[in-house]
Amino acid sequence: MSEGSLCDPEDITEHTITFLNIDIGEERVSRISITYLGGNPDYRINVEIPDLLHQSFEANDVFECLIKLRRLIEPMGWRVLCNGARKDAYPSGMARDMGGGFGLYVLVLGRHALTKHLISTFDPCAAHQVGTIEEQKAFFRRWVRSPKPR
Repeated sequence: MSEGSLCDPEDITEHTITFLNIDIGEERVSRISITYLGGNPDYRINVEIPDLLHQSFEANDVFECLIKLRRLIEPMGWRVLCNGARKDAYPSGMARDMGGGFGLYVLVLGRHALTKHLISTFDPCAAHQVGTIEEQKAFFRRWVRSPKPR
């Protein structure tokens, strides 16, 4: 790894992710792999959900890759049970630009996001914490507009 870089091109990390179909209560566990490409786009996630999906998604950060995956599977009733899909979590611009979107903040209305609220995008979370992309973005917009102490 070169000095100052987050990771080398072709570095691969893997995560075990649970997918839940909210319409029928079915769960499927799958491994996703994340590859750092080192260009534009910077990241690729490969997802293989048996009998459902085998696809790659590329973007400049892994959070956006996850959004692309969710955009495809949410209309079919599937949710990704990881922190990156939590209704109350969103990455900062710096977390996306400098950290590749691997971390995001748990947001509380009326409070600033602090380092202690930082969580890993692909760590698991409970089904009741997960929402759609639009629910997540709507909560983020509400949080941005909520008054915060100086």
